[in-house]
Amino acid sequence: MDKSIQNIITDTLSHIDFVCIPELGTFLVQKEASTLDYKLGIATPPYKQVVFNTEIKPEDSHLSGLIARAYSITEDEAKKKLSDFVKSVNTVLYSNGAFHFDKLGTLLLSNNSIRFEQDTQINIDSDSFGLSKVNFNQYVSQNQNLKLRPPMSKSESISQEQETAKKSSKKTVIWVSVLTPVVLSVAALGFLWENRQNQSYASVNPFFIASNTKVESKKAETSDFNYDDPMGRNTNADQVEKAERVNIESSTEENNTKVLSEAKESSDFPAVDQEKLAKNTVVIKAGEIVSGKSDRYYIICASFQTLKKAESVAKELEEQGYESVKILEPHGKVDRYRIALMDFENQKEASAKAKELRPKHGDDIWVYKY
Repeated sequence: MDKSIQNIITDTLSHIDFVCIPELGTFLVQKEASTLDYKLGIATPPYKQVVFNTEIKPEDSHLSGLIARAYSITEDEAKKKLSDFVKSVNTVLYSNGAFHFDKLGTLLLSNNSIRFEQDTQINIDSDSFGLSKVNFNQYVSQNQNLKLRPPMSKSESISQEQETAKKSSKKTVIWVSVLTPVVLSVAALGFLWENRQNQSYASVNPFFIASNTKVESKKAETSDFNYDDPMGRNTNADQVEKAERVNIESSTEENNTKVLSEAKESSDFPAVDQEKLAKNTVVIKAGEIVSGKSDRYYIICASFQTLKKAESVAKELEEQGYESVKILEPHGKVDRYRIALMDFENQKEASAKAKELRPKHGDDIWVYKY
C-alpha cells in the first residue's frame, strides 16, 4: 500500500477543511476549541474532528495536483496513481471490512455502509502542535500542594473584585493619612524660610510673624529712622540702594531715547523706505503648495501626514537642484501631503521623465494627475 498518498491526505487535512478522493468520498474537518473537564480531570487542546462522507464523490479533485507536486510527475500520471490507490482501498475495505489510514483513522464497512472512526490519540490540528488529551488528576495526586478549582461564577467574580477594590481603597486612605502631615510640615517650613528676614529666630509663632511684619513695614516708611534688622542688615540702606538702582535704569532709558531721536534727525541716520523694503524682501518658501485641481501630471516622489515634514523634504529637494518642487494638499480620501518633483501638461512627457528619475529615486516615483 502506498503510504505516501495517505501522508499527503493527512497533511492536507491539518491545513485545510476537506480532501476529496474521487470514486470514494470526502474527508471533512470541523475544528473544535479546547476544553477543560474538572469532573473527569481531562484537558483537551484544540483539535480537528474528521468525518467521512461517501455521498460526495467528485470525478476530479485537487488531490491529484498535490500528488503530482509530491512525486514530481505530470497531472495525468498523478490521476493514474490516485486511481490505483482508490482501487486498493476498496479491495482491502471490501475484503477485510476495514482500511486504516496512517495517522488519521480507520474506514469501516458495515451493511454496505462506510463509516469512519478517527484516531483520538493523534491530533492533526497544526495549531495544537500534536498535543493530545491530558489527564491532570495524576499531577494533582503527585503534588499535594497543587489545588485545582473550577472557574468562578459571575457572582463570585464580582465579589472578589469588590473585595480587591476595598483593600485598594484602604491602602489609599492609609497613605493619605501618613503623607498629609509630612506635606503640611514641609509647607510650613517653606513659609517660615520665606519670611525669615521679617522675624527673629525666636519668633516661631505664626501669629507673631504677621504682627512683626506690620511693625517692620511701618518702620521702613520713616526715612530718618535707621535700624538694624534681626539678621544684621540695615533695612533702610537696602531701600536706598533699590531706589538708586531704579533711578539709574530710568535715566539710562531716557538717554537712549534721546540719542536715538537725535540720530534720526541728523543726516548720518538715513530714513528707511518701508514700501521699498517690503518689495525687495524675499520670503523663502519650501515648495509651492497646490490647493486645487490643475489638470496637470505630477511626478510624485513621497507623501507625508504633516505639512511641516513635507516642507522640510521639499526644501532638501530644492537644495539638490529641483527648482519646481510642489506640495499637493490632501484631498479626497487621502489625508497626506504629496511632494511633486515637477509637473507636465501631458502624461507622455511625465511618464518619460519619471522613468528617467527612477534609477535615482527608486520605485517610489509615480505619475499622478491632479
